[in-house]
Amino acid sequence: SNGLAEQIYDFTLFPGSIERIQIVAVRKILLLATLVTETGDLVQNAIIKTDDNQLLVKEDGFIQAELTVGDSVSVRLQNGSSCSFVVPETDETEILIVDDPLVCKPEA
Repeated sequence: SNGLAEQIYDFTLFPGSIERIQIVAVRKILLLATLVTETGDLVQNAIIKTDDNQLLVKEDGFIQAELTVGDSVSVRLQNGSSCSFVVPETDETEILIVDDPLVCKPEA
């Protein structure tokens, strides 16, 4: 824990100048999974873009990424098209190992 609750805090930056900051915490997990297309083919040599950085999905379709639970994640495929998958919900665990492949569905 960072010691901050989900509240609004006032900070004095300069005498007479107050900035209001609202802290919003999101729960992230380390996701270990294999990505496949709707036809069951491995998602290979693709790029996952997150808020923090870009991740590479190699030839085996395996991903290891710190993602927000419930988020829809966009994947740029090697052929230039895109698909997306939803980060599965989980209990209190910080690491989620998904046994069944996650299906990356085409984006419109």
